[in-house]
Amino acid sequence: MARKMIDPDKIMRIFRLAACGQNPCQIARAVGVAQNTVRHHLAGEYLYPHSLAERLQRLAPALQPKHYPGYITLAEASYLIPTRPSSRSVGILCFRGHIESTIIDRTRYTKAAWVNEYVRSRWPDGPTGLMVHVAAVPHLLTRRPTVEYRVAVKPISAYGTQVVPVPTLTELGQRFGNPIRNDREIVRLALDLLERCHGTVILWRNDFTRTKVQQMVTHADGV
Repeated sequence: MARKMIDPDKIMRIFRLAACGQNPCQIARAVGVAQNTVRHHLAGEYLYPHSLAERLQRLAPALQPKHYPGYITLAEASYLIPTRPSSRSVGILCFRGHIESTIIDRTRYTKAAWVNEYVRSRWPDGPTGLMVHVAAVPHLLTRRPTVEYRVAVKPISAYGTQVVPVPTLTELGQRFGNPIRNDREIVRLALDLLERCHGTVILWRNDFTRTKVQQMVTHADGV
């Protein structure tokens, strides 16, 4: 699973201090996080919500991983793998040859087609598209689902876990008057990634609770 993300104000401070020339050890002491956490963020191993990513790009564009046409970062690749490994784990898969990759300007990149090829070889019968882990369904809805709604949600077994396709939730939302909260930043992020990469994106409960996306956006806008 993806690593727990620290508070947005700490992320902003990490990049500010790095832009001032401080090394990871100094930044870790100043921010109060581990050195590895600093290195992971500065190496681009997280996929941030758009609002936070834009502020970081304006703050320290030289520190942001460059995007090359046709290639995706390892953070983006992690979203296309149903088990959602960390970016470092994706890098290990690339290093071992399970996922094809290339190094550009001393940074490892891959392609959506290469990641999708790995997913198809690992789960040949797995469905594609945007799905939600069954435990994350309540966090995606406008209000808490009723008993009738929970009974109507029939998860499918895919990729070793229980998931519900988003179109199914959309249809149920129309039937029960409990639509999906499309204002969720993480949903827009996943939809955008899915549209560009045509793969499989599964939203997990920690996308809505542990990373606290809405709080993230609020903090980023106020920094």
